[in-house]
Amino acid sequence: MTEPWTVVGWMIAGFVGFAVTWMFAHAFVDIFWSDLPRWSKARWLTVVTLLPLLGVLLYVVARPDPELVPRGAGRRTPGRPADAAPLVPADEIGKAARLHEDNRITAREFEILRRQALRY
Repeated sequence: MTEPWTVVGWMIAGFVGFAVTWMFAHAFVDIFWSDLPRWSKARWLTVVTLLPLLGVLLYVVARPDPELVPRGAGRRTPGRPADAAPLVPADEIGKAARLHEDNRITAREFEILRRQALRY
């Protein structure tokens, strides 16, 4: 029969392995979906692949904050073509107001959409 501390050790090792794998996968997805230029993505992917734990930690510390990236800096809205006309805050607020009037979104959701439109 195995000793209890052996089982606990395997449980801790499994948890740490799962956490490291999760961080690695999340860093890859975040790099692929980021607005970084192609060469920056390639560099980050190389660093994360060659130095998995250190590379992920460096990326998490050094990556740009997505909230600070201006709308015209390459950020694309999913389902929206890259060459589409830029979004105008007044139009976005108008759409949100119509949805709120039709009771399709709550007042809280309307406020969130309004703030997001005014942020850019």
